[in-house]
Amino acid sequence: MTHYCVVRADLPFGAQAAQLIHATGQSLLEQHPRSTYAIALHVADEAELRALAQRLTEATIAHVLVIEEDPPYAGQAMAIGLLPTDRKRLKPYLSSYALVAQPGRASRVMTSKVPGSNPGERATSSHPPASDV
Repeated sequence: MTHYCVVRADLPFGAQAAQLIHATGQSLLEQHPRSTYAIALHVADEAELRALAQRLTEATIAHVLVIEEDPPYAGQAMAIGLLPTDRKRLKPYLSSYALVAQPGRASRVMTSKVPGSNPGERATSSHPPASDV
């Protein structure tokens, strides 16, 4: 299972983080397996986000489009949370988008060099699991 969230790259980084939290919370309708991968992606702007939401709707892929209620972004589409699903089904719709990274910093890629850094390794890591919040 993979849980994708997509946010606008034209927002300040703090606003992106907040909107990703909203998208995550609104798109998790039930408990998901601990082995679920979480991936945060960027789209360029609101128009691209709305176009992606439309393509997902047409493909009957379950998702939530987060619309901001408060100024200064009131009424704008901010992020999308996709219900966790098999990533193969989502690849045609999401593979062209970049991972979220703070401007001016390269995105870190998780590797298996650190035990437990990859979601699939957490169950077999000798480190204690992170507490659930």
